[in-house]
Amino acid sequence: MPLPLHDNRASGVPGSTSRSDSHYATLGVAPTADENSIRSRFKLLSLQAHPDKQRRTANGPAQPDLAEVQARWKRIEEAHTVLSDPLTRALYDLHAGFVPDSEETHARIARLKRKDAQRAVATMEETVAAIRAREESVPGGGLLILEARYGDLSVSEAAASRAVSAPYIDVTVPLQYQVSESALTSAPGGASLAWLEGFYDPSMGANPQANRLRVRYKFLGLMHQAEFADNEQIVIPLQEHDIEEQWQEEQAAAAGAAQAASASGRSSFGGAAAAAAAGRSSLAGSCLPGGRLSTVAPSAHLRAAHLARIKARRRLLLYSGLAAVGVGIYLLRSGKLSGSSLSQRVSSFIEEARRFLAQRIGLEAGTPRQAMQQQTQMQATSNAAPAAAASD
Repeated sequence: MPLPLHDNRASGVPGSTSRSDSHYATLGVAPTADENSIRSRFKLLSLQAHPDKQRRTANGPAQPDLAEVQARWKRIEEAHTVLSDPLTRALYDLHAGFVPDSEETHARIARLKRKDAQRAVATMEETVAAIRAREESVPGGGLLILEARYGDLSVSEAAASRAVSAPYIDVTVPLQYQVSESALTSAPGGASLAWLEGFYDPSMGANPQANRLRVRYKFLGLMHQAEFADNEQIVIPLQEHDIEEQWQEEQAAAAGAAQAASASGRSSFGGAAAAAAAGRSSLAGSCLPGGRLSTVAPSAHLRAAHLARIKARRRLLLYSGLAAVGVGIYLLRSGKLSGSSLSQRVSSFIEEARRFLAQRIGLEAGTPRQAMQQQTQMQATSNAAPAAAASD
C-alpha cells in the first residue's frame, strides 16, 4: 500500500539508509531502543561531543578540527530530533527499512499522526481565537473559516452517525490557524493533506484515496465554499468560491418554511423542526454539493449574521462620529466655524451616516428594537385585516 505522505517535520528521513550511517548508529543505540535509552544516550553525547566541550577539553597540537566536530554534532542533533518523536521515528524506520512496509505499519503511523494532530489542535485554540479576532477587525471582514471537514465526504450524515469511526474530521481550527493577512495558501500539491498540522487520515490508512477537504468560509462578509482533492494545493479566498447568492436564497427558503409551519397551526417544536429540515434539504442541494456540511440550525446562522451587521453598524457610526469631531475641531481652531454651527453639522453628519449604513447593510434606520417593533406592528396589521373582512 503506498504511503500518503511526506511529513515536513521528518526532513531527516533519507530515501535509503545503510545500517552503518543510520540515526541509530549515530547515537550508538539499537533500533529497538526505547525513549529513555535514546534520551540518556543523547545527554551523554552532549557532554562528550558538543563543540563547546571539545574546545575546553582539548589542548596543544591535539585540538580536533572544529569543522569536523560541528558536523558530527549536527548529525547527533538531527538523529535525536528524529528518534525522540514517535511519529517521525516511525516514518524513519519505514523509509530506512527497519520495519516492514505492511498495512500494520501504516495503520500504526496513522494512529500516531492522529494523536499528534489532536495534541496540535489543543495547543492552537488560544492562537486561533486571536487570529479570528484580528480577521473580524479587518474593514469589510477578513477571512473566517466557518466550518471545514476532511475525509470521505461522500458518506451521508445518517451513515456517519452509525459508523464505528467517523469518516471525516473537523479541521476548522487547523485551517484558521494557517490564515495570515486574510489569506490561506498551503504548500504546492503532491503531498496528502493528512500531513498538514492538525490533520490526520480518518480512515487510518484504510482508504486514503477517498479523502477530500470541504471548506465553508466568509470573506468580506460574503459566504464562500470550496472543495479540494487530497493532494491539491489549498488557495483561499478565491472569487470562484463565492456562493453568497445561493446562500441567501437557501436562508430565505428556510425562513419561509418556518413561517408556513407556524401559520398552519403546528407547535413551536414542529415549526423549529420544519425549519431545520428545510435548512438540511437546501444545504444538501446546489448551495453545498456533495452533502450538508453544517448541522447548525438556520436560525443560528441568521442570528449570527444579524449580530455581525449590528457590530458593523456600530463601528461605522463610531468612525463617522470621530471623523466629524476631528473636522469640527479643525474648523473651530481655524475660526471658520462657530460652536452652534458645529453641533448642527455634526448631528447632520451622523444622521446621514446612519441612513447610508441602513441602506448598505440592509437594516432600517433606528435601533434594532425599534425595527422589531415595526415588524411586529406590520404583522399584527396583516393578521387583523382578514379577521375584519370576515366579520363584515
